[in-house]
Amino acid sequence: MKPSEQEKLLKEILPEEDLRDFQQASLEHGLTFLRQRRRRGYLLRASALAAVLSLVTFGLLLKPHRAAQRDSSTAQLPPAPQSSPVAASPVKFISDDELLALFPNRQVALIGKPGQQRLVFLDKPHAEPL
Repeated sequence: MKPSEQEKLLKEILPEEDLRDFQQASLEHGLTFLRQRRRRGYLLRASALAAVLSLVTFGLLLKPHRAAQRDSSTAQLPPAPQSSPVAASPVKFISDDELLALFPNRQVALIGKPGQQRLVFLDKPHAEPL
């Protein structure tokens, strides 16, 4: 149906005054709907922004609290005794004779200056590099 036919039909059904009232009411209803829709959009964006800001604030407030917990846990540790690094070390140092005694059936030698010696196995030939 063409718009001109629709207007003719409306004029036949409704008098001229009622038609203008109908148009005015329809216009007001449409404007009210659009205003409500725009308000909902503003509210939705404002709510999303408030949620993001509250999450960021909560995260920032919680972060120093965790750091304070770590600091307090390290502060509660007893102080380490003041001793030499050799005494605190779990490594047991052995003499040259004790080291050589660990390999009784092999040909071994200690090569180098004292304190920088290397243990060399003489019974196996060196493997050729690839």
